[in-house]
Amino acid sequence: MKIVTPDYFAQFHCIASDCPETCCAGWEVVVDPESEQRYRALQTPLGERIRGMLAIEDGETCFHCNPDGRCPFLNDRNLCDIQAEMGEEALCRTCHLYPRFINDFGGTREMGLSISCPEAARIIFSQTGKTQFVAENHPELPPSLNDMDADRYFSVMRLRQTAYELVQRSQFPMDHRCALLLRLARQGQKRIKKERWEDIEPLCDSFDPHQMLAQLKKCRSRASQTPALPISAILSALLQLDILTEEWKEQLNSCLHMFETGNPQVVPLDAQFEQNLLFTFLFRYFARAAYPAAGDKTLLGLVKFAVFSLLAVRILGQDMSQEQLQKLAIRYSREVEHDEDNVEMLVNTMAEDPVFSEKAFCSLLLSAQAGL
Repeated sequence: MKIVTPDYFAQFHCIASDCPETCCAGWEVVVDPESEQRYRALQTPLGERIRGMLAIEDGETCFHCNPDGRCPFLNDRNLCDIQAEMGEEALCRTCHLYPRFINDFGGTREMGLSISCPEAARIIFSQTGKTQFVAENHPELPPSLNDMDADRYFSVMRLRQTAYELVQRSQFPMDHRCALLLRLARQGQKRIKKERWEDIEPLCDSFDPHQMLAQLKKCRSRASQTPALPISAILSALLQLDILTEEWKEQLNSCLHMFETGNPQVVPLDAQFEQNLLFTFLFRYFARAAYPAAGDKTLLGLVKFAVFSLLAVRILGQDMSQEQLQKLAIRYSREVEHDEDNVEMLVNTMAEDPVFSEKAFCSLLLSAQAGL
């Protein structure tokens, strides 16, 4: 198997009790079957304690959290009792893997870091310039079983490579890059739906740097008669999701009230911060369009979700310092990304709700009003 990671991936090491947040609080920890079997067979006082905290929720085995939301094995030094007594290998798959995520595509496994972890976020947002990837062959790992269509897979990956190039063209404003990204996704989606695999390469070539202005002109023309996506719609969509903390709900409601009662200006944030944020979302989600279960509108829905996430952080992050922006991105990721139902709901909304049409996004992005 080939394992592909961003070039900063190997920099990550858990900082344990020095972390300003803990991944052992606020989240449901799902215990994989292999770890559950090991825990249930453990004949020690810790084994008895673990078994007493296992619960079945929605058909999955989980750790039963304390009333304050903390994992029952998280001690007062913010360290894990299981790891302290038995070593890191004794952790269940969820805890052992986090904040890394994995996407398997047959003989290729992609691994990245989640922004929800403060140390991972620090590494991601400290990157300057373009993100590169490292590929390593691991013949000892067998490829994952799948029924992916090869033409679809390679088409999605070719489109994603073009998306990466678009997003990292720092000589262009981020809003222009986002509009072109949406246009690429819409055009790519049409060709995938009709299985016009031979047209993917020419499409990608038409987004080279020398043709970006011509493509941008088409974006403007297409969106010229469409009302801009309302900022209130972005905030309202977030309020429809499952919300983890009351603090997040209050932040969203406060921002929504501000936009409903006034017309505050929204301007782009630090360019490198926005680039790193959008790139990370594309790396994690774009290729899901290659899976067999992906529908006719999945690719465009996923790309809209990435742009939506950038705009949401931008709207909420006005007048924030770099440190505050990083904390905001961490909070957004924890509230939205780490509930797969939330991600699915937003992607479906992006794909189906006409309020979030590609033209409405582009009208907002290319409007001189509000700096967007």
